[in-house]
Amino acid sequence: MKIMHFISSPAAGGAEMFVLDLAIDFSDQGIQSVIVFLNRAEEVGRDISFEKKYLAKLDCHGVDYEFMAKGSRKNFFGGLISIKRIVKRHSPDILHSHLFYGAFFSIFLSGVHLVYTHHNIKIKIPKFVFKVLDMRFSRYVGICRACSEMLKGVTSRPVVNINNGVSAGRFKSGDRGARQEPTFRIVMLASLTEQKNIVLILEAVERLKELDIELLIAGEGPLKTVLEQKIKSLGIDDKVFLVGNVDDVSKFLSSADLFALSSAWEGLPISLIEATMVGLPVLVTNVGGCQEVVHRVMNGLVVDSLEVDDYAEALKTLYYDSDLRVFFRRNAIKYSEIYDVKHASHLHRRLYESFYG
Repeated sequence: MKIMHFISSPAAGGAEMFVLDLAIDFSDQGIQSVIVFLNRAEEVGRDISFEKKYLAKLDCHGVDYEFMAKGSRKNFFGGLISIKRIVKRHSPDILHSHLFYGAFFSIFLSGVHLVYTHHNIKIKIPKFVFKVLDMRFSRYVGICRACSEMLKGVTSRPVVNINNGVSAGRFKSGDRGARQEPTFRIVMLASLTEQKNIVLILEAVERLKELDIELLIAGEGPLKTVLEQKIKSLGIDDKVFLVGNVDDVSKFLSSADLFALSSAWEGLPISLIEATMVGLPVLVTNVGGCQEVVHRVMNGLVVDSLEVDDYAEALKTLYYDSDLRVFFRRNAIKYSEIYDVKHASHLHRRLYESFYG
């Protein structure tokens, strides 16, 4: 059985990191995987050095990869020719698209089973488009319960709930106890985009200026300049730092007291699972699958609104209540194993095998 995954680019994104871990785990089982990228990192303004490291990991584990012809995002017919050539070269049994572009291209292919995973609670295309996809796609995957329910509302095909996961081997958990540094460190791994709603946590930090806290935000994206200006205008440039992509995510997370997300919408964030694997208490908004992780693992607080006062109050609670943080940390270490990518890998394998009876 050979699986072909279609994703955006070899960049620091949740879907991209999940597919990386999934393909590597399949390779370790002796199952061939090929990853097709719609773009190179530089074509969409992403970190080129991260791409090199991403591809090096694929090479190390014997996972093949291909890039679509340049401009395929805007040139549909050129992209269709490109994907047909790639499929012909590799002859996959199953093409699993993690991107709408890949889904559109795939419906014109023959001789390959099609699976589509939607990695977000939000749909950016008209819902009727799923009627077109349903003509060729016989399986859909929701990465959390919320995403699965959303998909069930737009497709007549079966929807399988397979929670996102990460490779536990990349993270070192342990009851580290309280950090010795006096400053309370909050970390965030997030793309600098509208979805991540970073302004919410910036305004919360501004409300709590009197507290000895610092916020490190790792990630890249189109709103970097806007966020830099917002940080300066709020007068919190001595507390908040945009640090770009980080090479060692485990080390970055382990240096903190708290992991936070302030998203306006989500799927099931890989960064949240990574923080859970490390054993960090978390603070998240109640969007997508965020609350599902917290409720299953009992490792943090969920803010039900997107109001600054509510978010700041929850942050203040976690700042002052060290016993609560210890409780959350121990739960994260104890229960995070349920989000090991091996579970997701097993369920994906069952899904793929279902095509063969």
